[in-house]
Amino acid sequence: MEIFVSLISGIIGGNVAGAVLKPLNLGMLNNSVAGLFGGFIANLALARLFSSTALAEIEASNAAKLILLLLAASAGGFCMTLLGGILRRATFRR
Repeated sequence: MEIFVSLISGIIGGNVAGAVLKPLNLGMLNNSVAGLFGGFIANLALARLFSSTALAEIEASNAAKLILLLLAASAGGFCMTLLGGILRRATFRR
């Protein structure tokens, strides 16, 4: 369930990045793919972070973990789309 939520949030974050940053827009499909990848990476990072000993001792509710996952995956999708747009722009400028 968590992976599904993070993938969808990443796709949304990637498409928001494309809509907000028009010069770095990759197109709807590529924004979605970059966002999907960014959401997946954010999910892996949070899973590793929550399994660490410091955060394992903190008792957070499931709602708080879900909100954190939504925010992290959206930010991951946004950043991955931003990075893809910057790289595409740098390679096609020459």
